[in-house]
Amino acid sequence: MTKSGWLVGVLLLANVAAFAQKNEVAFLAGTSFTSSRSFSVALPVVPCPVGGPCNGQGALSFGHNVTVEGTYARRFFNAGVLNLKFEAPIVAATSISVRTSNTVVVPPRNYSAFYFTPGLRLTAFSLAGFSPWLSIGGGLARFGPNQRLLDGTLNPDGNANLTGALQFGGGVDVKFFPHLALRGQVRDFYTGVPHLNTAAISDRAHNVLVSGGVVFHF
Repeated sequence: MTKSGWLVGVLLLANVAAFAQKNEVAFLAGTSFTSSRSFSVALPVVPCPVGGPCNGQGALSFGHNVTVEGTYARRFFNAGVLNLKFEAPIVAATSISVRTSNTVVVPPRNYSAFYFTPGLRLTAFSLAGFSPWLSIGGGLARFGPNQRLLDGTLNPDGNANLTGALQFGGGVDVKFFPHLALRGQVRDFYTGVPHLNTAAISDRAHNVLVSGGVVFHF
């Protein structure tokens, strides 16, 4: 057999192996960007802080923390150029710092977040080395506030809460070997809000995660 014949045979075998891989497991790490949140609370009559507001109006802002993600996906439809997979991403963020623009209102020091949003992922050119994809799903988010406030006192509302979550995002997989790829992605989890010792004007928030990692196909 000629060298060109061997090359064609190897490429065909690689494509067959890739086509047969219905399952994948991905492990990623990244950071989060949470939208700021305006609040309004009823305050008792108290002396005004020096240089600070004398009301319960203000906004909370949030730091960028480390996130980790594990995702299982299984292909159930393949049309060559496009395929469709069921996916189940699980994302955790252990310590999202909280800051306030109003020193009269004291939120928790930080809070943890956990997202589980099974859904669908549409991938293009899955047999190629460069495969963009889009994802949408829905599920739950769990938020756990720190038991201490920013001033060190005990949090009066330190209970964790569950809320619905809508996830949408996209990314790119770059395959280096038949069973291994690198992934870069952005996911937005649109959720309810955690208990942060304030009454938020809006009861929904965007939690954007930017991450990257490895994908194992089998």
